[in-house]
Amino acid sequence: MLTLGHVARTAAFTATVLVMLAGNAAAGAPAGTGNAQDSMERTCAARLFDDAMQTFGFPGLAVAVQRRGVPLFVASDGPVHLNYSRKITPADRFQVSSTAKVFAGVLLGMLIDRGSLDPDDSARRYIPELPPAFEPLKVKHAFENTGMLVRMEQIPGSLDGSAARADVLAAVIESGFVGGVPGDAFNYGDASFFIAQLILENVTGLAYDDAVRTMIFEPAGMLDSGFHSDYRTPLRNAVTEYYPDGNGGYEMRDYVFPYYLHAAGGIATTTIDLLRFDRSLLSGELVSRKTLDDEIWKESRLNDGRLMSYARGWDPKDHAPGQFSVGHNGGYLSTYRFYWQHDLSVIILASGYLQDWNPDDLATAFAAVWAPAIVGLEQSQCSFDALLGDKALF
Repeated sequence: MLTLGHVARTAAFTATVLVMLAGNAAAGAPAGTGNAQDSMERTCAARLFDDAMQTFGFPGLAVAVQRRGVPLFVASDGPVHLNYSRKITPADRFQVSSTAKVFAGVLLGMLIDRGSLDPDDSARRYIPELPPAFEPLKVKHAFENTGMLVRMEQIPGSLDGSAARADVLAAVIESGFVGGVPGDAFNYGDASFFIAQLILENVTGLAYDDAVRTMIFEPAGMLDSGFHSDYRTPLRNAVTEYYPDGNGGYEMRDYVFPYYLHAAGGIATTTIDLLRFDRSLLSGELVSRKTLDDEIWKESRLNDGRLMSYARGWDPKDHAPGQFSVGHNGGYLSTYRFYWQHDLSVIILASGYLQDWNPDDLATAFAAVWAPAIVGLEQSQCSFDALLGDKALF
């Protein structure tokens, strides 16, 4: 339930971000106050931001860097729509596609903390419609994309929402396990997250959107975040997103996730709200750090013992030796990443497809301004030309 305390904390945090942005001569100008080192890093990040806009040529971009709940850098530039003059702000909404999976992972962690489920339980315990043949399918398999289920695009109407949820579930059951048994292989894009959402709904007793709203959005003060399932209905303060049209230009991206795939994608949120989420998550307000480390962020193992570069709704990444991060990108347009050795979090929200660097690489470049060791450097680099030779470390 949203309380006056949540509202007050949200207003105070918004004020902090706005103070950072106040008086900036340019969208990416250094913001905030602090010591000389902080100022140097913000100036470097501002140069990197401007360079990103020029180097990659996407229509618009919003970037934020935060440490222990304190914003270090917030910037945005570009129009909300190619035909409009209004500039993107940190309060504008982006659809973050698969970055939304981190919220499903956090919900899973919250339920583990409460003792409401065990990741090693069979999914049949929480989805009674699943027949006995599905007993090997565990909760963890659904969140790890290792369910070995039919791919969603092979179920007619499942991606555009024209198929009823009951029909999608029937198709999953009829198809059975595909290419092995649960845990044999990573199969991103199969029906695993469809099953994950059903598990979360049946355990919480809430529709998925309501569970995320009451258990994450409201406690974190994410008052401008929600779900979007109909591209025909415009979102308030929304940024239009684009993909390359194949002719050197852009075409509008109007794909939205049907309601029964919202655990996989479909959240519309803002830079400021993601900063609020980061602050609440890493402070332990939502889920314990032990559960995050042991159950949500930890790389998963396949049946043959091999480690996957995937966890439970989160995507762990290696950088320079001994440097790691967790997060998830979405649609090659967005990412949220946490670099835990340095307590640094980076948010990237782009309105155009990144063709040369994916959003995770871009986030790592900004994190390296404050912690160059992430990419094996001793000094911060403020341009992408200087970083291109080290891209293997990203």
